[in-house]
Amino acid sequence: QNDMATIRLPLFTYFEATWSDDLSDMSLEVDVNKRFEYILNEWNEGNWTQFMLDEFLEVKSTYSKTLFRLLKQYKTVGKREFNVEEFKTLMNIPKSYSTGMITTRIVENGIRDLQPYFLNLKVKKIKSNKRGTPVIGYEFTFKPESTEKWQEDKYIKKSRFKKPNRKAIEPKWFQEKTSKIKNSNQSPEQTQDIKESIHRFRNS
Repeated sequence: QNDMATIRLPLFTYFEATWSDDLSDMSLEVDVNKRFEYILNEWNEGNWTQFMLDEFLEVKSTYSKTLFRLLKQYKTVGKREFNVEEFKTLMNIPKSYSTGMITTRIVENGIRDLQPYFLNLKVKKIKSNKRGTPVIGYEFTFKPESTEKWQEDKYIKKSRFKKPNRKAIEPKWFQEKTSKIKNSNQSPEQTQDIKESIHRFRNS
């Protein structure tokens, strides 16, 4: 005999809107379903990882939504392993579910539901060496999401001003000494003296 079940869980369990005739005073009061309160209340707390909310809402199964959230926490790792008891607790699975039911109804359905959001998503059953090789855990793997490499000067605007052309600010005496070197009439001693002056100026 196959068990059949259907579950519908709205995001808001209570919704009340009030307003005045001229719409100058309006209010909205809502209660969030406890199963989904982390969406609004734990966005940046604990192990919550931000992801595209529209993707999350497209997932229909409640169990697949929870698995989506758990795997997204390891989106840059591409691997997440659970033992069976940990998986039951995190997924809020009834104690009456056997390991076989968890595998077929939750794990395999989750893999199917989340294929569009995790590239090459797979699951491996971790089995014990004991008699009967019972399943003791699940290992989910998928292609890690890459993150942009940090650039130290990414947000530093480059200067629009070029370094001034030193030739444009060379004093008259410098120009005169430079031209003298080009003349062959200077003695070696005078040429050397001029070269040293030019070198000191350029490195000052």
